[in-house]
Amino acid sequence: MLNFCAKIYTELGINTFHSRELIAEIHNVQADSIKQKFSSAQGYGLLEIKHSVGYKLTPLFLKVFKPLNDDEKKQGIVECLRCSTIYSTLIDDFNGHPLPSEQGLSSRLIRNFQVKDYAAAKAAFI
Repeated sequence: MLNFCAKIYTELGINTFHSRELIAEIHNVQADSIKQKFSSAQGYGLLEIKHSVGYKLTPLFLKVFKPLNDDEKKQGIVECLRCSTIYSTLIDDFNGHPLPSEQGLSSRLIRNFQVKDYAAAKAAFI
């Protein structure tokens, strides 16, 4: 998501709303083909939407992409992850404890959060 948003930052800037068509154009794709990227970027707090206007990068994106120092970047990444209920819960559950294996985490995502098998395996690997 950072790479997706970084291209918006580099090509279009951060201070204005941009249409999804323009954002798709700079990514060399059709607007309908990147709906999931828009949704994910919003879900992590990197993009905000203004209906009928477009999308705008958030201060949280800038905190991660252009941090003042390494600590700010780490804090920003955790903030992004905490925007997701699943990741926020996992951060709380494992804070200060060893992480489970990929298989263990994948199983937890399937059983506790009803994540589909293929998505759970991918998320656990990341």
